[in-house]
Amino acid sequence: MHKPLRAVFLFLGGLAALLIAVWVAGRLTGALQFYSVPSSGNAPSIPAGSLVLVNGMAELKDGDMVCFLHTAPGEPSEIWIKRLRALEGDTVELHGGLLRVNRVAVDSALDLQHSYTLPTFRFHQLIREKRIVQEDGIPTANPDTMLIHIPDRMALEIEGCERMPMRMEVAEIKGRYGQPWSPDEFGPYVVPPGHCFLLGDNRNASRDSRFIGPVSLEAVRGVVFLHW
Repeated sequence: MHKPLRAVFLFLGGLAALLIAVWVAGRLTGALQFYSVPSSGNAPSIPAGSLVLVNGMAELKDGDMVCFLHTAPGEPSEIWIKRLRALEGDTVELHGGLLRVNRVAVDSALDLQHSYTLPTFRFHQLIREKRIVQEDGIPTANPDTMLIHIPDRMALEIEGCERMPMRMEVAEIKGRYGQPWSPDEFGPYVVPPGHCFLLGDNRNASRDSRFIGPVSLEAVRGVVFLHW
């Protein structure tokens, strides 16, 4: 074997060995974690079916996608992924589905997804244009209207697309907070010590801190730094 070619193989072999060693060390120490995402609660930021790498040693900051261990009576213990929106002492409230933290609107920089209604003929037109798939829509009581979960930026481009408000009182939210709140009309609520408030980017299809309550910081396992 020619010396230059042998050097290339030695380099690649050494690099592979180093990457494997880093991966093993990260997994053993918890600094590097790997998960699959089964649900669309964080779409469009992290679509269902994505794979994510998590840094278990990163310092938490607002806007991070974090993974945490969700435990609740009668439910299996699972790793969930949601976006960090507030820490202890912060005041959280949603009005018209828009989030304010300490009275400051904080949603404008995010690519969020909400529920919308649109004419049925427009829904089928979008399917023909391959902008959505049949499974994205849900029939309503009105045969001329479909309910669809799509990114807000897409909704702005679709004629006849109207935001579907989620203002009705939800039993799970009332049971958790003792208030007649809804997913879109929530708070004000002050995050208690040692906890954080997490939301999914797919706001009308995410079971998050609005429903399960604030998440203990001890349950947080790390910050997502890569997904595909």
